[in-house]
Amino acid sequence: MREVGTVTLDELRTIADENGKNYVKAVVDVERGAVVVGMKFHDQAIPLLEEGGSKRPNLWGVRLHPEAFGDANFVEFDSMINIKPELDNPSTDVESPELRQRIIETVEAVVTDSEA
Repeated sequence: MREVGTVTLDELRTIADENGKNYVKAVVDVERGAVVVGMKFHDQAIPLLEEGGSKRPNLWGVRLHPEAFGDANFVEFDSMINIKPELDNPSTDVESPELRQRIIETVEAVVTDSEA
């Protein structure tokens, strides 16, 4: 598990393979633009992000599907840490289209399709 400045699709594929999955769990801080990848459970990333100045209301759990890079299925918005009734998000899914877009933009800023 690590906070990333950038991460390549090859790195995401490796993490997914190591975990025996076709996806990588990630936590996104939509205010700081920080992303942590590679944890078994989304809530494992929260202490790491809080050390960097993140606040829980800004943290959202997603699954990244490396083989779907570039299409609408790349980011899956499902995690227990997304249950935030105080922010009008009572389910594991991120319900706000605007918030979904912010998450996508944050992820797109850190995931690259090459080593460049």
